[in-house]
Amino acid sequence: MKECLAEQFATDLSGDNRDKLLKLIENNYQGVMKVLDSLQEIKKLSSDYIFKILYEGLELNLSSEQITMYLKNCFYYSQWREIRLGIERGLTEEQIELYAKPEFCPNQMEEIRLGFEEGLTKYQIKCYAKPEFTFKKMEQIRLGFKEGLTEEQVKLYANPIYRWGQMEEIRVGFAEGLTEDQVKLYANPTYRFIQMEQIRLGFKNGLTKEQVKLYAKPEFTWDQMAEIRMDFQMGVRPTEKIKIRDPKTSKLISILTQ
Repeated sequence: MKECLAEQFATDLSGDNRDKLLKLIENNYQGVMKVLDSLQEIKKLSSDYIFKILYEGLELNLSSEQITMYLKNCFYYSQWREIRLGIERGLTEEQIELYAKPEFCPNQMEEIRLGFEEGLTKYQIKCYAKPEFTFKKMEQIRLGFKEGLTEEQVKLYANPIYRWGQMEEIRVGFAEGLTEDQVKLYANPTYRFIQMEQIRLGFKNGLTKEQVKLYAKPEFTWDQMAEIRMDFQMGVRPTEKIKIRDPKTSKLISILTQ
């Protein structure tokens, strides 16, 4: 019966894969047959795809149970590639299980895998191993831990309400040595990331909190913020007026800096 199953499966394969299957059966009869026994449950996958996972899984010395489990989860090949890379690079089965889930796209899987390869703890990785984080958001959380940010600092931006560019500005602020009080002044999703950048640059360039607060307002465009920031950096006194360009009329308007 099993021989008939293998024969039927082989007829569905392309020529090269058919020959490879016969060699696999010679070298690992029991392992191949155990996987093929599960074909009724995973028959919606193409035979060539099944064979590819089977072949690569056996090359990695995976058990037939592990191979069948990956096939039953119906991973795309790009997802399987991330699982395979984790195995090849020495990740433990427990580590791989954290991202070997169909709900993660390949890029999300990669971010979790990279976290383990870079030595992050399981707890740190669990902070971002969540489907609601896009892979770009996951990257910002991973980079924060990689750069030595504290758990409290990372938690300030590890929130799906932020876009990844906003998360980056908060992360960079901490990485540059800004205080939590300074970063909290712009860690607000109402700011676009380019507005956040101008607030961060103000602190980075030595402006006081009082100076930065004068332009840290969502109603200012990022270029208006930049004009005010640069005027302060050039020595405008707090009682002077700063001229900025109105984006609607292109006329210069004055803002009292006090």
